[in-house]
Amino acid sequence: MSEFKYCSIDLEFTGFDPEVEQILEIGFAFFDITDDGIVIGEKWSQVFRPSIEVHQKILGLTGISQEEIDVAPDVSEYRDFLSEKLQDKILVAHNPVLDVKFLQQAGVVLSGKVIDTLELVQFLLPTHHSYNLENLMHYFAIKHEDSHRALGDALSTIYLLEKMLGIHAALPQEVKTELRSVLNRGEFQWKSLLEYNFKPADSSGRDSLSHGEETDDSIISFSEQIIVDENHFLHESRIAKTLQNQTQKSLMIISDKQEVLRLWKDGLVEGVFEASDLYNDESFNEFLDSATTSEELRFCMKIIVWRKTNWQTKSVLDLNLSFFGGQFKNYIVDGKYEASRSLVAACDYQTFLELASSKLETDRQLVICDVQRFERFLTFGSREWLSWNSFNFIVKSIYNPETGFGQVNLKTKVMDTLSSIDLFFGLVQIMLRLSSKQTDYIALSDLEVLQPVYYRRLVSAAKHLSEKLSSLGDNAVHHRVGELAVELNKFFELEENQVKWVELTDGNVVMHSQPIEIAELAQGYFANYSGVKLTETVSDPKLLFYLVERLGFNPEIVSDITNSKYLDYEQVNLVEHQADEVKALIQTEQAPAVIIFPSPADTKSFYKEHFLELKEQYKLFGQDYSGSGNKIFRNFRISDNSLLLATSHFVNKQKYTAPASTVIFLEKPKVDLNQPYYQALSKIYEEKYPNLPEILSTGEFILNIKQLSGKNLPRIIILNKKN
Repeated sequence: MSEFKYCSIDLEFTGFDPEVEQILEIGFAFFDITDDGIVIGEKWSQVFRPSIEVHQKILGLTGISQEEIDVAPDVSEYRDFLSEKLQDKILVAHNPVLDVKFLQQAGVVLSGKVIDTLELVQFLLPTHHSYNLENLMHYFAIKHEDSHRALGDALSTIYLLEKMLGIHAALPQEVKTELRSVLNRGEFQWKSLLEYNFKPADSSGRDSLSHGEETDDSIISFSEQIIVDENHFLHESRIAKTLQNQTQKSLMIISDKQEVLRLWKDGLVEGVFEASDLYNDESFNEFLDSATTSEELRFCMKIIVWRKTNWQTKSVLDLNLSFFGGQFKNYIVDGKYEASRSLVAACDYQTFLELASSKLETDRQLVICDVQRFERFLTFGSREWLSWNSFNFIVKSIYNPETGFGQVNLKTKVMDTLSSIDLFFGLVQIMLRLSSKQTDYIALSDLEVLQPVYYRRLVSAAKHLSEKLSSLGDNAVHHRVGELAVELNKFFELEENQVKWVELTDGNVVMHSQPIEIAELAQGYFANYSGVKLTETVSDPKLLFYLVERLGFNPEIVSDITNSKYLDYEQVNLVEHQADEVKALIQTEQAPAVIIFPSPADTKSFYKEHFLELKEQYKLFGQDYSGSGNKIFRNFRISDNSLLLATSHFVNKQKYTAPASTVIFLEKPKVDLNQPYYQALSKIYEEKYPNLPEILSTGEFILNIKQLSGKNLPRIIILNKKN
């Protein structure tokens, strides 16, 4: 037996279901905690050979090779060894739920005492944007060379714990006293750790989302109604500085709420936020007084640290509630709105719609930052959609027959409604396949013409399902179910200026309804303000003409924009073997780099074939292989030798940017002209913009560049197949 009290442990497994998947690797390190710091003892790791096939995705994520697995022992051979080592230890891990389940499933005897460092991070770093271990190691400048290998992650967890205890020691005494009063109301395995008299640690770190560059002090000319600023990276900062030199009060409309926070923190604007993002101290204090569960108490500790140490408490936007705490958000928001006092204020697009609808901040001129993104926001933000998965999810929130949780008295009605949902969307799926064999979508109007008999059956099935949803919503006092019933009926009603279509996606059926023209909508939002100025960064004159007209302005305001060469890209012809050509380019081009593939299937195929050799040279990230999109983009920024494999659509829908030195397009992004919405746009604008497909495709391409550029535009390479 080891004399050490604690054991930091990490497991890699073949998948995430302990009932089906198996252990791939275990690594642990014993340690103890003293007032002088943490002392590390024995370290151990071992790869195991599972009895099931290991997916290439897991091999790519962990870096474990098939050769290692082939010569590895079965985990059962180490069951007694692991039990002897671990049975009297307090396990420490970062989000250890699955690790413990897999160990128990393998028959390893454990003490039952577990410390989750994720719980500490969540309340001691309430505003940190990412709680994944790799990002935290970067933030604290801790070496993490073997990320996603068991022993490397186990050691990193120890270093993270040491940082967390140091940060707690550095908190003001009044904060620690308030935290202690909450801690004493619950049972937390790590409570005693906060009593160690650690040397206070600096809580600042390296932020993978920070710009990492000094702000440009220059300003731009603001004499025209539309401004094209080639400095994409510093665009919003330069606009704000320009507006500060004017006498008229302005409201900057920015795509991202986090960018509003950044400008506010930099002292360039005053942030303006919607009610659901405004902190309500009175509501939180009521919640604090009534909190009893460990989850509620942990959330309270997070808010206590935040409101006593954060630079602002007007908005909750810089609180990270994505992994934990989101379920309690309603208890801390809906604060009182107060008009901005600063010369320059700023808000995101969604907040602007609320301000305009409520006629707030109307004494200001509007400055729309990034015409393209604003037009896209209004175009796609106005879309309404209903899906098979969302129907099932909402109904199961009343009673879930798979878990037995919920209102058991409604079990029969819920089961009946779920059957009707499956019947309805199954019918939709059949109709689409019968009507359109070449694509995964079809306009509702075409469906009615091509399959009139099935269509009438579909309308009847929708009416039947709507009645069941209405009844269930009334009885369950669940307003969202009732709303679904109304929205389902509305989808089959003829509406002016609406395109309605059905789309098949992976394992889902989605029904869309979207306005074609948005000019009246946009001008309605602008109507109560003293003026509107439009700004753009990376763009194309033809695209600008189209975007400006879409928003209801006279396109002539674009006439003075010269056809500048905004993008410096090189045409490269492919010969015979496309993959070999791409690999050669990757080896010669500057990282961090991104390869844009035509489809998810192309991305997966390339990743699967080349990930082992690419991981030797790059920090490799693959769409659908390396976590969620925003997690990939955050971690992409950490390493100078990052390589991202993704599609254009994937890149454009991410919240964060991923600055690259090189972007390689296997082909220039194109809009799908078979898509009903783009078909409707083409019909409306075909006379004035006969080259609309080219304009829209250029727009997709430029959005990619905006997402992938930093202070400097990346080197762009477009690969064209030879005829």
